[in-house]
Amino acid sequence: MFTLKGPIASNASTDLEDSAMIKMALTSLRYYDDTETGLSPYGDRQLFQAVKSFQKDNGLKVDGVINPDGPTQKEIKKKLWDTPQVAGAFKDFVKNYNDMREDRTRDGDKYFHCKANYEATQRGWAGKIIAQKLSNAREVYGQYIKGDPESDKKADQKANVYGRDAALSGQYHSAREACAIYRVKGINEKY
Repeated sequence: MFTLKGPIASNASTDLEDSAMIKMALTSLRYYDDTETGLSPYGDRQLFQAVKSFQKDNGLKVDGVINPDGPTQKEIKKKLWDTPQVAGAFKDFVKNYNDMREDRTRDGDKYFHCKANYEATQRGWAGKIIAQKLSNAREVYGQYIKGDPESDKKADQKANVYGRDAALSGQYHSAREACAIYRVKGINEKY
């Protein structure tokens, strides 16, 4: 669920998906703050400072390096799963992403974006914050890595916000019900 393809280090070529995932995880744990710079999938000084701060606070070797399945990555995983709302929100996003990839219905992505945000926000205030951060990170990733057009980013963000607002409204019994307006023909009934 939370794997790295290679090391994350200031002196190494870092996979952009790995960098984006670590930034999302460290944002969730409140070590990385992207409010001034915006979240990008590229390794930056702020990322490596966040890694060092995390390492220091958790009694790890302070070198700013995260190796696949190494002590720092394992501790990040542990901390994510130790915070119920954060862990749950992170899992909601991963599950909906995997469901979307399995389903592969053309233009079905907004439905899964909405569902992930609804489910994460249902977990409480921390879930809502994580949903917002993960949604923003995902859209930056889509723009930088996949080359998604600006119009797609805006439509995705509209679905993201709708899912969070629907969860807070108390009007719906499930993410499926709340996000029905984004459900397109062809999405498997199990979703």
